[in-house]
Amino acid sequence: MKPIRIPKRAPRTNAFVESFIGSIKAECLDFFWCLSREQIDHVIKVWLGHFHTQRPHQGKDRGNNVLAVDFTPQTEGEVRCREKLSGIIREYYREAA
Repeated sequence: MKPIRIPKRAPRTNAFVESFIGSIKAECLDFFWCLSREQIDHVIKVWLGHFHTQRPHQGKDRGNNVLAVDFTPQTEGEVRCREKLSGIIREYYREAA
């Protein structure tokens, strides 16, 4: 990570960081006891991969370029569940028909 200094007298800038840290703690780190730096790095890497690719972010057309989402529903194939981090993360997808 590379630290980025926030501008002076811009308190709302820090709110985004606080929100992200709250999300990663509540949704991920509260469920694990990491005994080494490698363990915590692995847990955070897997969670960030989910956060940036699968996790639904709020709002459509809100300048949210994190997800490349096609909003057309899939109706073909059986619904499957993929678990990561011992079931903390569950991703649902449709198997190709």
